[in-house]
Amino acid sequence: MSAPKPLLQIDGLSVEFSARAGSVSAVDDISLTLHEGEILAVVGESGSGKSVTALSALRLIPDPPGRIVAGSVSLDGIDLATLDEAQMRRIRGKEMAMIFQDPMSSLNPILTVGQQIGEAISLHQGGTKQDVRDRILEVLELVRIPQAELRIDQYPHELSGGMRQRIMIAMALSCNPRVLLADEPTTALDVTIQAQILALLRDLRARLGTAILLITHDLGVVAENADRVVVMYGGRKVEEGPVELLIGAPRHPYTRGLLGSMPNLDQALVPGRQGRLTEIQGSVPINAARLPGCGFAARCPFADDHCVAVRPPFVRVGDGHISACWKHDELEGIQP
Repeated sequence: MSAPKPLLQIDGLSVEFSARAGSVSAVDDISLTLHEGEILAVVGESGSGKSVTALSALRLIPDPPGRIVAGSVSLDGIDLATLDEAQMRRIRGKEMAMIFQDPMSSLNPILTVGQQIGEAISLHQGGTKQDVRDRILEVLELVRIPQAELRIDQYPHELSGGMRQRIMIAMALSCNPRVLLADEPTTALDVTIQAQILALLRDLRARLGTAILLITHDLGVVAENADRVVVMYGGRKVEEGPVELLIGAPRHPYTRGLLGSMPNLDQALVPGRQGRLTEIQGSVPINAARLPGCGFAARCPFADDHCVAVRPPFVRVGDGHISACWKHDELEGIQP
């Protein structure tokens, strides 16, 4: 039996930005797939290319200074690069929507919550003013906004951070998109609100079959919510696999470093094991994606001259689990 066709497919995507010193490669040869009802997490440090990948999928990269130089993005088999801007506007919000990182800067401060949610509904679904208002109230209740009749006429500054994040999710879901790109949806939220937002996303996936691309740097969030994980470093994908395999048996030193930097309560309670968190030494090199070898080699404790000189190919290291590392065999069985 053949595998189900991906709902969203990104093949060989490369994105550059112009700078005074020359072009900078923000994303280099990224490929990933997202299926209906799946949560795919994309993780990595700030600057690894996660958000640029998502923005490129919706063709929201400002040109100039950014531009897609290679690759394709397909939604249900339709190559989005072949569509003009008017056709893309019909895709955005209706078929594919995005939750942006910072709700306070993404929401318009001079428009009410209802006006901002209603704009997409009027554009994609039409109807009378009452029809639009009814749909706004419906999505506010869907994301568990209390007193929706009151909130619909409030402005963003009148709401808490968690409430504004729910408004962003309501805007993204207002036209029942098939694909939801969630860019750090729990940033700057306390742990209680974070848990509520993540539970909401899981519930929406279960009820509506929404496919979710979850961008985050929190591997704890990934472990509890994702089906598969893509690890990015310096604009490139370095490891991908089912969440249990990738977190339980990482086969790339960068993934190991991310896991090792997470607080571990069980270890902290063991006498004699308390101490500083493990850190990844150094910083991401400028234009790491254009280095001849592995972009992580300068920070990797396992790297040798071959790693620096020759870029590693992707190798299958498990069922659906791939890694781009010359030392993947040495990492087998070694816990982070």
